[in-house]
Amino acid sequence: MRNLLALLCLSAVIAQAETVQLRRTGNPTVITFEYITQDELTIMVKLADKDNVLTYRWEDLDQDWIKKNNPKLWAERELLLTPVEVTDKKMGKKEEELDPFAVVIAPTDTKSLLKYLNTALYDGLKGLPIQNIVAACKEVDIDETLFWKGYEELKRTSASDPSKLAEVPVVEKEREVKAKPSVKTKNSAPVAASTRSTANIDKEANAKKDLADDLKPFSGFGYLKQVADGNAKMKIAWMILRRAPEDRKAIVACLRKYEVIAGELADKTESKTIKSDALVVKKIISNVAEDIEKISRETMTMEAKFQNDCQALIGRMSR
Repeated sequence: MRNLLALLCLSAVIAQAETVQLRRTGNPTVITFEYITQDELTIMVKLADKDNVLTYRWEDLDQDWIKKNNPKLWAERELLLTPVEVTDKKMGKKEEELDPFAVVIAPTDTKSLLKYLNTALYDGLKGLPIQNIVAACKEVDIDETLFWKGYEELKRTSASDPSKLAEVPVVEKEREVKAKPSVKTKNSAPVAASTRSTANIDKEANAKKDLADDLKPFSGFGYLKQVADGNAKMKIAWMILRRAPEDRKAIVACLRKYEVIAGELADKTESKTIKSDALVVKKIISNVAEDIEKISRETMTMEAKFQNDCQALIGRMSR
């Protein structure tokens, strides 16, 4: 009964707001609809200037993006997600003909192409499985406190709307585990006690919980921007990227897709200026994809070329 009342309240709030934004998986196009209703498997909407009702299957939509950008709609969905059997609904032929997602918007120039790529690179990624963070920090010669600062910065850079991220509380003074003097016995080398702060231990626990909860706080854009920025940010992004093969695979797939689109734009356009620029963009995207494909857990140093290529791509997307 309580869930039903909450659902009715949420429906009323969404009805007042009237509009929701939807996106399909792998498609950067964002479309604003008038919200009608939803069930466990589908959502019904309509375009503001059309009378036809469209039914979309949730599994075909970019649910991570929708969850982030439509919190009220998603809260209603979560109340509906109960283990009950629902008749599978599919979009009818007439609905398919009127489906705005069915129209693939091809970029007309490199500016629109890079805009679509920028949007696609914000899809959520998991990051690294937190295991021995102390040893990982030693590998790249970085202080653990600085690592966690960079970790949070990577999350902020990865967010399409950083204002929606919760602020990290400022700790005036961290309690630290006091280091004990090194102890040396006849048959042993000096043993140093742990000096990890409780704040760092808590941050590691929170990161592990995010991973267990299948949260996806990072994005391809976040990784590439941090690498392009250099210094400690670059080290931290590199350290995580080495340990996140699924993230690397997702970023490369996205880049390769837009490399093809850039090539198609160059082939189809009649403008020599656009053709030339499209080929330049195609090469920049290809370079970054090749750099990431070379990365593995065993890769110990980051080539300067990767940073330069990321700077070139981020620079073009920022124009």
